[in-house]
Amino acid sequence: MGQVRNNVAPLSGMVTFAAVFLILYASTRSLLTAFAIALPLAVGVALIVRGLYPVSDDLREYNLDARRRVKKVLATVDHIEKMAAQIRDPEAQRSLLEGCRIIPQLLRQTQARQTTSFKLASTAANVQNYLTSVESVTEVYLRVQENPSYFTDADKQLEAGKQGFADFDAFALKAIQQLNAGDTAGYAADLETLKPLELPAIPLTEAAKT
Repeated sequence: MGQVRNNVAPLSGMVTFAAVFLILYASTRSLLTAFAIALPLAVGVALIVRGLYPVSDDLREYNLDARRRVKKVLATVDHIEKMAAQIRDPEAQRSLLEGCRIIPQLLRQTQARQTTSFKLASTAANVQNYLTSVESVTEVYLRVQENPSYFTDADKQLEAGKQGFADFDAFALKAIQQLNAGDTAGYAADLETLKPLELPAIPLTEAAKT
């Protein structure tokens, strides 16, 4: 789609040149006159069209970058979910899985609200930074869980990891709530339009009363 948009300007110029050249040549029978008028007119049309549909190299780069970042986030979420399946503490596992469930929804809703990928790329980058820490904590948690005697205060470290997973769940939930906060006002306004209309009372005429 982007490639077609980038070709609009030159194609418009060529079509304009061909049409004007043929019309002028048919009426004047002069190749020089037809060429001299058709060429600058075609160039002008191409420049105008290019202004309306600018080349979107930067936009394509942002789109590609956003897709790469989202793909990385989803891969990290998938890895964390696989590790979460090994956690024995039900509450710690639940927090970790719930956070992982929300993150893809957060990215999908961010993408749905944006006409470009600038915000999506930024959101994915911030989320990935957070997930990197979650991933690291989960890996250490599993090592402590499997061999508690290898670690000092293993119980405390497991409890700290459990709290970290709860914080991750809270982070993901707060992020999607903040994203949806902008919809709340519109939601309330839409509900108002669904209320039944209150028609004004119509006074009866004397004829109707009798």
